[in-house]
Amino acid sequence: MKSNMVVIFRADGSVDIGTGHIFRCLVLALELIRQGHQVCFLIKDLPGAPIHRLEQHNIPVIKIPVQDDFDAEQQFVMEYLKTRQADWVVVDHYQVKEDYYLQLKELGLKVLAIDDINHTRFPVDVLMNQNILASSYNYQCLDDTISLFGPRYALVRDVYRSKREEILIRNQLKNIFIFMGGGDPYNITLKILEDLNSAEGRYHLDIILGSACPHEASIQQYSSRSKHTMKIYKDIDHLADLMLNADIAIGAGGSTTWEMCVLFLPIVTVPFAPNQIDIGRGIMNKGAGIYIPDYVHEDGHIISQKLGQLSSIQLCQMSERAGNLCDGSGVFQIIKNMR
Repeated sequence: MKSNMVVIFRADGSVDIGTGHIFRCLVLALELIRQGHQVCFLIKDLPGAPIHRLEQHNIPVIKIPVQDDFDAEQQFVMEYLKTRQADWVVVDHYQVKEDYYLQLKELGLKVLAIDDINHTRFPVDVLMNQNILASSYNYQCLDDTISLFGPRYALVRDVYRSKREEILIRNQLKNIFIFMGGGDPYNITLKILEDLNSAEGRYHLDIILGSACPHEASIQQYSSRSKHTMKIYKDIDHLADLMLNADIAIGAGGSTTWEMCVLFLPIVTVPFAPNQIDIGRGIMNKGAGIYIPDYVHEDGHIISQKLGQLSSIQLCQMSERAGNLCDGSGVFQIIKNMR
């Protein structure tokens, strides 16, 4: 691998998009910095974009003008890149299509694409999809594109890897970790709290709200009516300690899924976006959790019912299988392939 590379990241985050694209890029960026490389992020300053998290690490951020015309944003990015002596561009963005990647290649840049949904052809040097079902997607790439598929390549921060050895396999359901992503635009967190209030048992709930979540007031208000003990956190630096304390997680199926797996945490996946569906299906197929499709439109108390049917043996098995899916070393495997 070339020393002292310049790597440009293109990703966005917002209330609607969530923050996972930026945060998984941040994992890669921080390791590149640690290894002596330079990084910069190109980001639209959308409502809820976690730009402050990048600035906390003194990472340069170039704000792209917010406009509806994606062609104009593409032109802005290309003009900026012409002024930089960059080596690689990392793109984690569903709006970027084949012609965008071709323009990057025409500028003489190496390109790493991070994807979840196979939304275009990928004429890139490296293509990474960290999801369980990625190898079934029939991607169209260049003949020499390096494909990195599956959770072994998941971008997970070192704080999760470092706590992996502290884990005890879960076999009793007492503490529930709830995180519906950086945005939670449909306030599914509140729906889950109402659902859990019908459970037979009493739990402790750790509820995490992302930086882009607009529903803090309604969730705080509901907390006084819950029969469970609960604590609400917002925009905290990492979730590792809360995950260590949990016996099961309820999540949307975003990038945090792999942090849960690193810490052997079984997962109830309730997706609300298309890119989260296959993550939930994959977790269920591997026996690492429970998958509840279309939970947004479900009536009743399906999560409470599912948890009530869960035996200690099943919880223990899910915990072990989750931990076997991902060990958190994916960032090193990706950087090895940036040559």
